[in-house]
Amino acid sequence: MARGSVRSLAGVAIEETDGLRSACLVCDFKPYRCPVIAVAATKPSHKRTGDDGMLVDAALMSLAVLGYLECCAMITVGNDVSELGLRNIPPHSTVTLFAKFLGLSTSVPLAQAV
Repeated sequence: MARGSVRSLAGVAIEETDGLRSACLVCDFKPYRCPVIAVAATKPSHKRTGDDGMLVDAALMSLAVLGYLECCAMITVGNDVSELGLRNIPPHSTVTLFAKFLGLSTSVPLAQAV
């Protein structure tokens, strides 16, 4: 990988008898200096069920157990659906969630630790 190695830190999924329904993968990407939500995806037939938010919350709980205080989500600039979905995740007790927009150097807080 050109900018650093990626190591899986937390992964959660919802499986059904016919395959994967939803998944969230959190990686340790050194250039960001904190864990990164690389993927949060749900099958089109199960959109708007709350799966993504539930899985991201479960991943944040796993990160808290591992001792992390911050996590960021990789979002493509203009992907308002992903940004809004992540903004709707309730604040976590110990992990602050940031949006890291691909191609930009800024981060935006999404859910502050309470």
